[in-house]
Amino acid sequence: MSTSNCLYLTVVLLCIITIGASVFAFLHNNWYTIATINHPLGLFGGCFKNQSTIQVNELMNTHTSTILHPFDFCNSYKTNKPHWMKRVFLFTFVVLTCKIMLASLHVTKHICFHRSHRGWGSISTVMFAITIVLKFFNLCVISQGRKQIYVFYRFSIKSTCLNLCRTHYDDGMPHFGLGSSFYLEAMSLGCCLLAFFIFFGYLSNRRKHSIANHCFYDVCDNPRNNLMYTPTNDEFGR
Repeated sequence: MSTSNCLYLTVVLLCIITIGASVFAFLHNNWYTIATINHPLGLFGGCFKNQSTIQVNELMNTHTSTILHPFDFCNSYKTNKPHWMKRVFLFTFVVLTCKIMLASLHVTKHICFHRSHRGWGSISTVMFAITIVLKFFNLCVISQGRKQIYVFYRFSIKSTCLNLCRTHYDDGMPHFGLGSSFYLEAMSLGCCLLAFFIFFGYLSNRRKHSIANHCFYDVCDNPRNNLMYTPTNDEFGR
């Protein structure tokens, strides 16, 4: 397998890993942005109803008198979403769509474009740049979303850490674990950046290969475009 093909397959693999990590982080943000065993609460409005929710509701209502009615926490949380939460959900969906489009562009390169089509490299570069910028902003959204929920619902730190907080708490910030959406999104961003640099290596390798063969974007298809071409006697007489 040539170096160009290895680089190309590496870029495609990194794009797939990037999408997979982002999808998991996307779902995790919906259900477990602020979560302990007893408090399953999500950035985009997800909320699990279980037996421990009764304890959470009672605790919430003892600390605040204006938030929720007893035993109705999940229903109120899902139906009374603030506008910023809806905008964040839409923005995250757009970021995920861009990454899927980028991976699709690479996977279908040989179908949609000629092997030496210069437009493919330009389109991919622009898509990479847009995706990386959006992902940086998305990290800020994840890290700040928990604070927005606290402000909107007037939660206290104590009310969201009933027990085992350090072990089962995912606020998208300091705690590292398999379920940490912040670190999953950061890993996705790292894979995207690595794919971006490898992609430039892929384009550079193909360009060097073209220079070695005196071919620049199909100029060798016409022998007259080759610098080593020698005109015939008939062509000299024209």
